[in-house]
Amino acid sequence: MGTPRSAAAEPAEDSSDEKLAISAGGQAVFEAAYRQHRSAVMRLLQRRVGNESDAAELTQEAYLLALRYRGLKPESLKALLLRIAMNLAGTHGRRNRAHHTMSHVPLEELPIAQDELSQDERLVLQERRELIAIAVQALPPKCRQVFVLSRFHDLPQKEIAQRLGISLSMVEKHITTAMAMIRAKVGELTQERF
Repeated sequence: MGTPRSAAAEPAEDSSDEKLAISAGGQAVFEAAYRQHRSAVMRLLQRRVGNESDAAELTQEAYLLALRYRGLKPESLKALLLRIAMNLAGTHGRRNRAHHTMSHVPLEELPIAQDELSQDERLVLQERRELIAIAVQALPPKCRQVFVLSRFHDLPQKEIAQRLGISLSMVEKHITTAMAMIRAKVGELTQERF
């Protein structure tokens, strides 16, 4: 009687050995997918969260979450990893926005130093603003348009490029040119007036 039980126990051990071999094979496939797709996941997360250390942390978290799917076919793992990474990036963004919202203090409640500007300081500030306005008006039309959208309307460069139908590099070039021309013009006007 003892012999049949051991014979019956052996196939059960064989099946668990097979499961371990399959599991180890799945682990090897998963580790290979990790090495193959890690840089793509990391790039995606860096674009989404804008921070390399957060992206690295979220990449690790994505792989930990994906471990439960290690039995998937290798060609399915990349899509799964990218989907998990996108979800983690969304959660990360919501968490950050919630944190910033909770820590938001209305402007009226902020302690603001009551340092009044003297009459002379106000006149100098007003004069400087007028010089800058003159310099902005002297800019070439497209350059002025880009500069005004960027500095006075606080539009992101990408949105300015889309709105005006120009490349992002052209927006950057117009802003750089505008800043240089304004600095030069304000310097000239300051020398002329004083």
